[in-house]
Amino acid sequence: MDVDRGARRQTAFAGAAAVTAGLVVLLSFAIAPLLAGHFIGTAAVAAVPLLLREAPKAFARACLAVGAGLAVWGMIGAPIGMFLFLPTALLLLITPFVNPGNRPGVWFTVLTPVAAAVLYTVTWTALYPEEDHEPPQYFKATLDSVDRWYDPAFQERQEHLVEFGAREVTGENHEGTIQLVVSLEPSWSEGVLREELAGLPGVVELQACTDDGCEPVGDHG
Repeated sequence: MDVDRGARRQTAFAGAAAVTAGLVVLLSFAIAPLLAGHFIGTAAVAAVPLLLREAPKAFARACLAVGAGLAVWGMIGAPIGMFLFLPTALLLLITPFVNPGNRPGVWFTVLTPVAAAVLYTVTWTALYPEEDHEPPQYFKATLDSVDRWYDPAFQERQEHLVEFGAREVTGENHEGTIQLVVSLEPSWSEGVLREELAGLPGVVELQACTDDGCEPVGDHG
C-alpha cells in the first residue's frame, strides 16, 4: 500500500508540473504570442516524464533530468520569458524524492545537476562571451500596425536583416502593435543595420538600446 501511495504521489507531482507548464503556455498567448512556439515546445518537454510512469525507475530519472534541464533553460531563456517555467522545473526536481521506494539512484542524483551546471556554463559562455561583460547593442523598431507583421513585403525584408548584421530578430506586442527587437552582431557596424531597419515598410519609430536604456534614432525618433 505504501508503494502504491508513493507512486501516486510521484505521479501527482509530475502532473502538477505539467499543469503549471500548461498554464505558462496559456499566459504566453497573452504576453508574447509571437514566442508561443517556444513556450509550447518547453511545456511538451516538461510532460515527457509522465509518458514513463509505467517504468518507475525511468520515470524518476526522467523527472530529475528534465527538471534540471528546464532549470537551465529557464535561466538562459529568461530574456524571452522562459523563467516562467522555473516552478515547473522545481516540481520535477522534487518529484523523484517524494517516493522513498523509487528514487533515481545516488550516481544519477549526483551527476545530473553536475551535467546541468556544465550545460549552463557552456551555453552561457557561447551566447554571452565575456568581452565587455555587456550584451550587444540592439534596436527596437515599432510598426504601424499588427497587420504589418503579416505583410509579405515586410516579411521578405525582415528575413534578410541577417545580411545587414542582425544576430536575432524577435517580435512582441507593444501597445496594440508589433515591436521588433533586433540584436546586432558584434563584428558589424550599427549604421548598416540601422539604415536597413529605418527603411523597413511600416516602421514608425526606431530606437537604439543599451543597458542604460533606449533613445530614438533617425527620422523615426
